[in-house]
Amino acid sequence: MIQSVTCQEIIDEFQEKLTFKFKHFASQSQEIIAQFLDYSAIIQITNKLDVVEKDPDDNKIIECATIGHATHIVTGDKKYLLPMETYQQILIVNATNFLQANFPNFI
Repeated sequence: MIQSVTCQEIIDEFQEKLTFKFKHFASQSQEIIAQFLDYSAIIQITNKLDVVEKDPDDNKIIECATIGHATHIVTGDKKYLLPMETYQQILIVNATNFLQANFPNFI
């Protein structure tokens, strides 16, 4: 079974991106977030991790995965996260690679 982990900081950023970058109405964003939370565990982070120096906002992603005992970080961030490839044995992959590795008949 695959379990998503997230934190309030990631949820807030996700909602911001849905509303401002993708131009969703607030009600649409809230519905998408609610669906996302149906299969996600929410954890608390400390916001003290400092791994991604060039984009400190990405530290919350790494910290959430670390505290949440994730095996993968699935991201589209080609600039800073994907080039890292791993962090403390957590694989950092894009969605296509994650699906191919875990659901080979899906794609």
